[in-house]
Amino acid sequence: PGDRDAEIRWNIISTEMLLGRVPQDISTIDAIELEHLDDHDWIRVQNVRMKILWSSGRHREALALLAGMRERKQYNATSVVYGYSIMREIGERHAALELLEHESLNLEDVNLAHHFAHLLLEDGQLSRVIDVFGKRICIPVHNTRQYMVEYARLLIAAGKRSEAQRICHAVLSREHFSLPASAEDFFYDGYANYLLGRPDRAQYDHERSAGLGYDFYSTYE
Repeated sequence: PGDRDAEIRWNIISTEMLLGRVPQDISTIDAIELEHLDDHDWIRVQNVRMKILWSSGRHREALALLAGMRERKQYNATSVVYGYSIMREIGERHAALELLEHESLNLEDVNLAHHFAHLLLEDGQLSRVIDVFGKRICIPVHNTRQYMVEYARLLIAAGKRSEAQRICHAVLSREHFSLPASAEDFFYDGYANYLLGRPDRAQYDHERSAGLGYDFYSTYE
């Protein structure tokens, strides 16, 4: 909504972002009449504004925008990812952890929980990472081959190999997942086989994931 030119410029900005480019001109966003937008579009516009502020180095303005959005309870997981990424970029890791911990629970968003777990892992908090994976990520409603293989690797790092093997068997069980149909499916099935000590099976699956361009599993040890 707003004038016709602003609407056209907004459509151009949306297309640019879909193509992975971040526009630098915030004037188009400023021309949009926010009061006429529903919640979904209001959040979308503000997320674009935050992304532009971030990309132009105006980190504090971007974080202030996020704070206002959270105060209004008009934000989503994308808003949080932008905010935590900015905090990391300017060295505010503790604030980033607090944001992810709170909002991954508040929004019940598995992607935010996954970001939270990886930030904890960077800080060496392995036991907390395993707890997040076990209770909030690797649960039936969210389960993927990737998450379960990551969980198994974490368990091995903590010396819990038998538990990790149980997870790997579950990855390969047709009770949990259908037969692999994509390169990514084959990659993680192969990873589960690798962790179970089945190098031939792992090699077979890895060859069928060639389109991803990922190295063989031993590279990641």
